[in-house]
Amino acid sequence: MSQSSETFTPATKPTSTPALPVSDPGATAGQPFEIAVLALQNLTIFPETVIPLAVGRPRSTAAVEAALATQEKLLGCITVRPDRADDTDATTSDLHDIGTLSMIKRMERVGDAMRIVVQGTERIKVVEWKQQDPYMRAVVQILPDPHVVDAEEVEAARRNLQEMIQQALSLLPNIPPEVRVAVLGSVDAVRLAYFLASVLTLGVEEEQKMLEANTADELLHLAHQNVARELEILQLVAGGLRNKDITGRLKITEGTVKIHLHNIYGKLGAKDRVELVLRAREGALA
Repeated sequence: MSQSSETFTPATKPTSTPALPVSDPGATAGQPFEIAVLALQNLTIFPETVIPLAVGRPRSTAAVEAALATQEKLLGCITVRPDRADDTDATTSDLHDIGTLSMIKRMERVGDAMRIVVQGTERIKVVEWKQQDPYMRAVVQILPDPHVVDAEEVEAARRNLQEMIQQALSLLPNIPPEVRVAVLGSVDAVRLAYFLASVLTLGVEEEQKMLEANTADELLHLAHQNVARELEILQLVAGGLRNKDITGRLKITEGTVKIHLHNIYGKLGAKDRVELVLRAREGALA
């Protein structure tokens, strides 16, 4: 994950925490309410994850200030569409319709900027934009949790996903123990998928697809696809293949390979491809 449209601190700390109440005490899934909105560039926040953000642009700091002025400290975090051409302040038309209701857990002022820690709570959908300045504000409604269509298939997908993750973890010796426990110990399919989406670098389009999935079946399918691809790339790199060889083998673009490799470098603490291969092989032999 990279910067938000207002600058994003790339460290993430996924957690498994219960959903929190919405800003309007009477609001439930489907009932509209009004909230300040923070635009995110190249980043998607998922329910039940915690993430640090650095906020610096005036419109964004104003949105955070507005949220902090409320008792619930809630903020709508919505991702900017990836086809946006420039790095100027995002407008309401630049944002996706679906984002995540987030609670500000911590705030620190650094000069004119802020560092905040937010916890995703619920998926939300924009019903109507109310204003763009001095900060974006919208009427939103909480979306229901992804529902299960085929319970047996979802459970099978969850078990299969955890087996694949176990294979990946065997090649990733630098993954913190708490992450291993959280991933391998998860019995909730939706929570597992959101956790994975928050720690993998999938790109905004894939992350947004996962956030917008309305069924657990679709969500697990997307999570399986992305974990399978990252595991396959890791295995091919560990086997000594170059990017061009990998693109030919997997029928994907070299840009996609680079995104996955950047993510894998971070997980392994590797500086370059040679160190990546050595670390992956260390993991396989451990």
